Amino acid sequence: MEIKIRINSFYKKIFAVRKPLGLFSTTCFLFISFFARTAPATEIFRSFDPARSGARICLSLRVLMNQARLDPRKTQVKELAGIGWIEGYVIDAENRDIILIGRRHPNWPYIHLDDLAATVRNVWSNNPDPYCSLDPKPEDIRKLNQVSRELSQAKGSDRKQDVLRRFKKVAGPQMVVIGGAPRNSRFAHIMIDADYHMKKLSNAFVSLPGITSCLDLQLQIADQLIKKGGNPDLGLSMSRFWFHVSEDDPVFQEEEGIVWLDSCSVTVLTEKQRAGSDGELYDSGEDDPISRQFAGNLTHRFREVSHRVPVYAQLENLFRLNALLRALHLKNAARDAQLDIRYLLQQYDYQAEYPMPDSLEGLANVKELKGRERKGNRIQEYTLYSLACGGVSMEMPLQKDRFIKPPDSALGSIRNQILSSRPSRDALSWILP
Repeated sequence: MEIKIRINSFYKKIFAVRKPLGLFSTTCFLFISFFARTAPATEIFRSFDPARSGARICLSLRVLMNQARLDPRKTQVKELAGIGWIEGYVIDAENRDIILIGRRHPNWPYIHLDDLAATVRNVWSNNPDPYCSLDPKPEDIRKLNQVSRELSQAKGSDRKQDVLRRFKKVAGPQMVVIGGAPRNSRFAHIMIDADYHMKKLSNAFVSLPGITSCLDLQLQIADQLIKKGGNPDLGLSMSRFWFHVSEDDPVFQEEEGIVWLDSCSVTVLTEKQRAGSDGELYDSGEDDPISRQFAGNLTHRFREVSHRVPVYAQLENLFRLNALLRALHLKNAARDAQLDIRYLLQQYDYQAEYPMPDSLEGLANVKELKGRERKGNRIQEYTLYSLACGGVSMEMPLQKDRFIKPPDSALGSIRNQILSSRPSRDALSWILP
């Protein structure tokens, strides 16, 4: 079987590095003729703009490490004084310190000390950028192809239900793959939980305002075809989705002694895939309007829905933390501040580790659509069957052009205000007036 692969230059590195490790996650759709249904669910949370709301907190990295040595479970230490929306850092050379700046709001999750330590170790150790995926086994993909052919040919309700049961069995479980972060860490669990929720969302197991699942988008197209007297296309279609930083991000503003994270947007990327005879999945380079629309809608509304799905907010926190610490490392800020960070690199023990499962259940969903043929009164039933996975990639190479020194910047004044408002050398945190 000849496979043609076309990859945009932006994704070439991801393909080359991640494919053997299983970053490629898949959503599969198949039209068949049996009936089943599920009920969507929606989580509701209060909303606000984390970039503009809440108190602005200054946090001493040196004092944080000193206090963590004594008691890492202390609330202000464990929760980084409540900082969730990380914004920048300032070098405090006089106190041999780096001050982290961010927003604290009761309706936005905080960054955990575990998250900070995991990110520091990843960045300073030059390990692979953090990522995760949920991967079907190649042997299950081969079985999936076989069963999908049988589904398209199945006749009679008993026969269809028998094939359906086989399809669901083939649909999972899917293997949990983690890279760039300890497998049992809070960091890894946030990535997987966000990934799994996106998988549910694409399959209409959960719903969010303004975002139509791939399952329902396919049904809408099928309904339009039926109303025009046509028949939906039967066959297997597969795409993968993964969370990533936007192509032009992150972007920073900087002046002497201060770096500010100006932009770090989370996006959802997608690629259409094909399965080889060996069960391996490959990017086909084909356009998939359905997957592209779902990914675009979730990207456009990601900040909005993060208020309803806390793990999305936690994931965005990790993207921003990862970006800022990469800038801090690139700019040699710890060296310039004469700050020893070996405690975070070597000595800190994670406080929130818990086992990561080897696999998670594959999510398969079905929805029914009935259409009356133009000629005669016969009712034709069409049902869309969906199987999906997801992924996260925090790959974000930083170039010099990502750091901007705007004219007439207020950053110098902000740096001076942060340093002058420090209550004492041993203050853990303080609110910026």
